Amino acid sequence: MNNNTNKELKDFIDTNLSYSAYTGNLVYTQDQHIKKKGSLAGSIHNGYVRIGIVLPSSKKTMLAHIIIWYIIHGYFPENLLDHRNGVGHDNRLDNLRETSQSCNIKNSKVRDKNIYGVTGISWHKSTRKFQVHIQAAKEKFVHLGCYNSLQKATEARYQAEKIYDYQDCKSTSSAYLCLLFHFPRHLQLSNRPQVIHDFISDLQKQPYQVKQEFISNYFKQISILKKDFRHKDFLLDADANLIST
Repeated sequence: MNNNTNKELKDFIDTNLSYSAYTGNLVYTQDQHIKKKGSLAGSIHNGYVRIGIVLPSSKKTMLAHIIIWYIIHGYFPENLLDHRNGVGHDNRLDNLRETSQSCNIKNSKVRDKNIYGVTGISWHKSTRKFQVHIQAAKEKFVHLGCYNSLQKATEARYQAEKIYDYQDCKSTSSAYLCLLFHFPRHLQLSNRPQVIHDFISDLQKQPYQVKQEFISNYFKQISILKKDFRHKDFLLDADANLIST
């Protein structure tokens, strides 16, 4: 982006857009071609809010969270912007943070096709065991072995996340949540009820999509564990803990 275009872009944002940190929405402060003053700016495409901008010298489409970062901080981000809860169209200020490519990868949410509810765990057909891997760098995957139970596989994944500094990226991993709700002994938490209470309280403030993702992953894990008779009694306690929290 040349200096002239950069100035035009900043002038457009300063003149035509306002931002609500509470809702995460950008609103037009001036009438546009087909948008009236006061209407929401942009639309969701591929999970992110994108805004069409007409400048004197060009037309362009920008991601809303890039514009928001400029409005709040006065500069366009040099690094990637990450949505803390994994929802790309949730542009509330407390959900945005500047991060590295590495952290952006580490904060990836559980894929919809993952039937185990824990990132990095899949089924290895030939050994009939749970296979575990972790992404250590942009294109580097580390195989962590195959395990007889979801518990052991999740423990291996969580240990690897600590080794590869996933915690430094300030995300709550699916492996950690699986251990917290189903296998708490591994975490050795003296205040587990309070930790669960705080997590649920924060979850209630999140968008519907985030709540549904957690619930979906939770019951994926329950479904797998209920196939293993050894976990039957514990699962009844786990269900009760979740409901009562």
